[in-house]
Amino acid sequence: LLSVYKGHYSGITALDCDPVMGILASGSLDTQVRVWDIETTECKHVISGHNDVIRGVQFYERFLLTASNDSRVRMWDLSMLESVRPRPSTKVMQKEYISSSARIGKGDGYDSESRADSPDAIMSLQSTTPAVTPTICRHISPVELCCENTFVGHTDAVTCFQAAPGGTMISGSADKTVREWDLTTGAMRQTIDITWAIKDTQSSKLSSSNVAHFSSSSSSSSQRRNSPWATASTTTAAKNAFSTRPSLPFETPIHTSNERSGSGSYKRGTELGDGGFVGALQFYDFALATGTADGFLRLWDLRTAQAHRQMHGHSEPITSLHFDDRSVITGSLDGTVLIWDLRTGRVLQSLSFDSGLVSSIKLSPSMNSSHSGKSYSVEFWAAARDNLLHHYMASSMQQVSYASDHGYLNTRDNSCVNITGYSGISRIDLLDNGSLLCGDDEGIVKLWSI
Repeated sequence: LLSVYKGHYSGITALDCDPVMGILASGSLDTQVRVWDIETTECKHVISGHNDVIRGVQFYERFLLTASNDSRVRMWDLSMLESVRPRPSTKVMQKEYISSSARIGKGDGYDSESRADSPDAIMSLQSTTPAVTPTICRHISPVELCCENTFVGHTDAVTCFQAAPGGTMISGSADKTVREWDLTTGAMRQTIDITWAIKDTQSSKLSSSNVAHFSSSSSSSSQRRNSPWATASTTTAAKNAFSTRPSLPFETPIHTSNERSGSGSYKRGTELGDGGFVGALQFYDFALATGTADGFLRLWDLRTAQAHRQMHGHSEPITSLHFDDRSVITGSLDGTVLIWDLRTGRVLQSLSFDSGLVSSIKLSPSMNSSHSGKSYSVEFWAAARDNLLHHYMASSMQQVSYASDHGYLNTRDNSCVNITGYSGISRIDLLDNGSLLCGDDEGIVKLWSI
């Protein structure tokens, strides 16, 4: 255990880290976003710019992006946040001369010794925070001045988002849409209606008996070759295997009710901030993957706004997903993690957790590098709302769970402090330097060396 960060009043719902800047961000059920110094564990900034549960945080260049159930994604300028950061109050000497008549009025009981350390002055506390005009203070807080942009368009909770180099952001919402944004201008580029796009794809692109494969027409074959999800290693046998998969109910609407809890709706996600109509997404270039409340993993082409593959494996809403150039892993409220093969669209392995749900998953970076840059192995960490950090290696089918409710924290004076206390892990994030971040239901963030 490397560090512990305390300050939130409720469970953690979002995590991100920028090792270059030496800071990490956390979002919580308490509607606050906090920015921490990784080394000192000091809370540098508290952002109260949302009025509902925080669903996502991500560093992007010099900005911090935040998303919430209040239907907004906001971009905060970190350099401006530093300028309005409250400084520690300092003692300022203010000379306040006392008239002789006032001293005489004290009478014989006036104790001159009580003024011996400051005969003609009084110590007072004054903040050194830069002053803001009173007119502005009455309307907005100084933190609001640091908001570079607010992306408005969704009509319900923004349950997930991702920003990528190049100035593109994709957001998913409980309003049943996925939207693409230009981070430079703040303009919305396109809107994908999930339910409409699924029906349109089924009627024009997919045969009634094939989920992950187009019709045999030459135009469809050309589009398949140009798909961002196409891989050079796709074989004829793998393609033929698609046709043996059962047909899916594209004609029926996506349901968001959970049979285990009666008629509760998961359109906005659970009360703890897990899942939603679009519970998770990730994109790279023109390839977009979404996990929805009906338990489907869908692979999209952003150029055509159409779903090229729809794969069903979960019985409950998907809460988290992560893909690389070979595999996709998905976690769900049904308590399982599925590893999918991108070439065949089939489930390679399935892993179940006793807690009954999976709230967060992350693929582990591989130690090997390929010609295309950083690669990943089929090895991941998962949070399942228990007090364990779960590590799974698909090659050996080995699962190892580490208790996170206690550990030895090395302090600056080289002493060890035993940290104890039960709490369920809600979010995890992996750093490139071999560290792992986790946030729990008590609002505590921990940094581990793995």
